[in-house]
Amino acid sequence: MGSFLEGYEPIAPTVDCQGSKDPNCEYEPAFPAAAQLYYYQLYVERRFQEFQPIDKYARGKRITPLVDISLIDRTPVSFVIPISDKLCPPELSEWLYSLIRSQEKYVRYERGGHFAPGTKGDVAYLQHMV
Repeated sequence: MGSFLEGYEPIAPTVDCQGSKDPNCEYEPAFPAAAQLYYYQLYVERRFQEFQPIDKYARGKRITPLVDISLIDRTPVSFVIPISDKLCPPELSEWLYSLIRSQEKYVRYERGGHFAPGTKGDVAYLQHMV
């Protein structure tokens, strides 16, 4: 089965705040539109399922086979949940986290949005996370 990202181009950032001194400005780099659609499908359907192409989803074919995330039961898992994440809302992350059965799982809440400083190679942030 191919990736749900095949054939999709990244969308442009909604706000370019690089170099901004505005503390409320959040720079979010380009992100594949299909990935964003997939997250929204998971959120709306409230089930962790395979991606449904948008044309089928729009025609009402909204349910696809489940991805059984509860099978994650032996691998350590860490979730970092940004409290202002617009791409993957905290409620969705919390729900996914609750489905994982691993005995060794951790959750941490951080200020900011989906693209936290750690994704940009911020060493101080990464050391803070350890």
